[in-house]
Amino acid sequence: MERERRSVMLRYRFDDSAQLLRHLHVVDGQGLIFLRDHRNDVHYQKVLLELAVRATRQQAVVRGEVLARASGRLRGVWLRISDSHVVRRLCECAAFIPRRALRASADGMVRLRRATGEQLVGHLLDVGSGGLRVRGVRSLMVGDSCEVHVIGAPVVTSDLGAAQVVRIDGQDAGFRFLMPENPVAGRLVSSLQHAWRLALEMDHIPECCADGVPIEPSMPDVRRPLRAVGQ
Repeated sequence: MERERRSVMLRYRFDDSAQLLRHLHVVDGQGLIFLRDHRNDVHYQKVLLELAVRATRQQAVVRGEVLARASGRLRGVWLRISDSHVVRRLCECAAFIPRRALRASADGMVRLRRATGEQLVGHLLDVGSGGLRVRGVRSLMVGDSCEVHVIGAPVVTSDLGAAQVVRIDGQDAGFRFLMPENPVAGRLVSSLQHAWRLALEMDHIPECCADGVPIEPSMPDVRRPLRAVGQ
């Protein structure tokens, strides 16, 4: 059961963005994408998914949950991306950035402490040596400064020090560390990069989309709980 609750890091490669968009279905503002996975031990429930595009050497990282599992000839999972902002940016190809510019993507929580003593909790999206992105803290404004602590991280990577809000984009806040080349952030980035090197990897199969139509099982109902679908 513990394995079910943990987010699995997974990398899925497409030849070009057109292939990816053919597999991305939008229903009621949510994204659905089928990931072919022929392993027999598909037990994960939550996924931190890197969508990579070979043609442009770009990628986007999204968070999703397994909505349905398919067995038979087309074994795999239907993944639901619930964040409508992320889904819209994927459809517009605005979520993709060059690999060299990508920070280390994360799936954890951070505690932000203001000078007043007020503490806020948000979702850590990614971090680099110069800053980080946090989602879900609505009261922040550009110019605000906070002490940043990664909840549940080892001591050597948890206290990231002071950072200032430099950008607000919807529910996302971009921070710049006040300490140049923050050593704690550097250790956290190295740890996350190591985790991504161990991520599960899958590839879009060559025979799929040959006639412009993706080969995948019928879509599940996004309003229903997890279920299995056969072929």
